[in-house]
Amino acid sequence: MRSRFRGKRKRSRQKELVEIQLRTLAMDYWSVLEYHIYTAWILKTKIQAVILIPACHWQIIIDSFSHQNLVQINNSVMEGCSTC
Repeated sequence: MRSRFRGKRKRSRQKELVEIQLRTLAMDYWSVLEYHIYTAWILKTKIQAVILIPACHWQIIIDSFSHQNLVQINNSVMEGCSTC
């Protein structure tokens, strides 16, 4: 992808790598739910570090819940999380 920006020279060009994410609505729903659960977990345990949890581990957690339970968890997280 080409981008134009003004630097020291009036016109300069630089090639940049761009990441594009294509998502369905379901994928967006799960990512938002994952963020809210993770944020609430961090706030409750008062962990001050950023921990990256691989998607495969979250899939194991998600598979252990039914859709009804996930909706209930999402609602309780949204009610209890002041930063969401």
